[in-house]
Amino acid sequence: IKLNDFSPQDLAIIVWAYATIEIEAPALFAQVAIVAIPKLIDFTPQGLANTAWAFAFFGIQSPNLFHAIADTAMHLLPRFSPLHLSRTAWSFAKVNIFVSNLFQGIAQNALVKIRTFGPHELSSLAWAFAIMNFEAPPLFIAIADVALIKIHNFDAHDFANIAWSLAIAETEASDLFAAIADIAILKLEAFSPQDLANTAWAFATTCMH
Repeated sequence: IKLNDFSPQDLAIIVWAYATIEIEAPALFAQVAIVAIPKLIDFTPQGLANTAWAFAFFGIQSPNLFHAIADTAMHLLPRFSPLHLSRTAWSFAKVNIFVSNLFQGIAQNALVKIRTFGPHELSSLAWAFAIMNFEAPPLFIAIADVALIKIHNFDAHDFANIAWSLAIAETEASDLFAAIADIAILKLEAFSPQDLANTAWAFATTCMH
């Protein structure tokens, strides 16, 4: 494959497609990591987010690519949708690449749009900021407030992620935890062992029994 001939959109689509159907292609991703960097300036917000997500999905640490994505994304964050913001934060956290300015920018832009975030976007965003130990109290409080409003649309994994993240961030969210307790008890069969463990730990940590 002559990746140099691929457009920015084509590069983003091909790695996204491989990740979506869960087919590993290390050689392809290694090439994309090199070829994509000089073309990132022409990537859309979706292309940037999806490229980062695809690499992170397979746990591929490509520092040069991720830092280049961060530099490019910083100028486009106001155009990022809730999905793009949460997916970008999740991707950088998943591969443990921390870029302070990027996370600060994501936090600022997410706050503006937080009421339009869906359950999975809220939980992914919270998880990313918690796992990176990024202090953003206003963001976590806003996430908890919106999550409470949309609590009936959460699935088991989202419950676990947001509870764990808020506990890590030491965010006071007693109303949300009470709501999670009431609803999650009806969905226990849908929880994976890891989700159950994370949820139990979160409740124990926040002294909610």
